[in-house]
Amino acid sequence: MSKRGFDENVVRSMKLNLIVGMIGAVFCAVIWYFSIKKEGWGAWGFHVVYGFFVLLSIVLMLRYLVWRITYNETEFTVRNIFGISHTYRYSQITARESGVQANKLWIGKKKIELEAWSEEALRFYLFARDQYEKLAGDPEGIPEDWPKNDIFRGNIEGGMLIFIIEVIVLCLGLGLGVFLLFKREYLDPEQYPYAILIALLLVLPSLFLLIGSVIVGRHPERYSRKIVRLFFKEQYVRIYRKEAELQDEYDPESGDEQWNR
Repeated sequence: MSKRGFDENVVRSMKLNLIVGMIGAVFCAVIWYFSIKKEGWGAWGFHVVYGFFVLLSIVLMLRYLVWRITYNETEFTVRNIFGISHTYRYSQITARESGVQANKLWIGKKKIELEAWSEEALRFYLFARDQYEKLAGDPEGIPEDWPKNDIFRGNIEGGMLIFIIEVIVLCLGLGLGVFLLFKREYLDPEQYPYAILIALLLVLPSLFLLIGSVIVGRHPERYSRKIVRLFFKEQYVRIYRKEAELQDEYDPESGDEQWNR
């Protein structure tokens, strides 16, 4: 905690978000601008993709510039990327999740994501956990029964990002295939088979990964680790991480359970 008092404790996003956001926004915006200047607005698929990446870059910059959490011993205030602030008591926290990429707190259906590699964010996450026990009078701590309403039923950390990337790659492959089908005049006859091969190499693997990841990710307990590893790294599969945590908490030599929080 800050030596000057609890009221001065602040959680900020990492500066890396600002740097990546600025580089991404400038790079994509420049390519987008010259594409519109040269080709106009006809290539709508191209504009959708680059518009998405420009928007994503702006969100990353706002995450660093605007997003904040300020906290003291009794409550904390979250300011989102639009500058809107909400204040909560620690006893209002309904669930938590420790992850590889992010630690998360829930207040009902509202999710607060904290970068796992940020020292400020980790300090607040642990402090919130301790204050919940103290103020809510619950020795069991914050429940780890978070909402599991995403496409992977809450089984995969960062699952929606994986799903979105797979969808984007699939759409790029399909877009290239459609372009080749209706715009053959842009290619030499000798280049056409190679272009079709590239489109298939984009479409078929991404389609396999998209369908397979959804099927396996929704019920990873039904499949062997070898199959699950085809689609996800083990550290992002929550049942495997929970198994590892339980093994770490149990001392096989003494037979005692070492419940480390």
